[in-house]
Amino acid sequence: MVPKYRSPNSLSGQVLAASPKLLDPNFRESLIYMAEHDAEGSFGLILNRPTGKTLGEMVSVDMPKAVANLPLYLGGPVSPKNVLVAVFEKGLSQTCIACRITTANEELAKIVGKKNTWVRAFAGYSGWGQGQLAGELKEESWRICPPTAALFDEQNLGGIWRVYAHDSERWERLLPFVPDDPSRN
Repeated sequence: MVPKYRSPNSLSGQVLAASPKLLDPNFRESLIYMAEHDAEGSFGLILNRPTGKTLGEMVSVDMPKAVANLPLYLGGPVSPKNVLVAVFEKGLSQTCIACRITTANEELAKIVGKKNTWVRAFAGYSGWGQGQLAGELKEESWRICPPTAALFDEQNLGGIWRVYAHDSERWERLLPFVPDDPSRN
């Protein structure tokens, strides 16, 4: 869960994009939403690894159909047999997306499909012990990026890592010049 107050040094609420040189199969070409990050360690969820299964196929608990049909993603290599559900909600800015972990099926059924809110089920999670992530960042294994709604569009999953992992600064400079209606360009 993203705390109400975030330390300036915290990566909570940010996305880690695996560097192209990161070859670890657990994280190769992954995008990880950092749900928690502090001096004691870090907790994140891989957003771009669908398993091809649904939550209902993996959990034998009675749940509303909307919840049972949630696609299941591989959240990371830690505890892959444990399933958790995360609710992501867009904040006031385009790059502010908060995350909270929940198990309340009735609440989830009301949230699924709500505008600017995304519900995802994950098998496992990504975790780092004290100082471990700092070392990987120093080695440039990860690029820190702001989250956007595009991360939750399942049609983008195939190529979105490349957008986040590579320097897009040259394209970002052109954004102010894109017309409101490109078809009239």
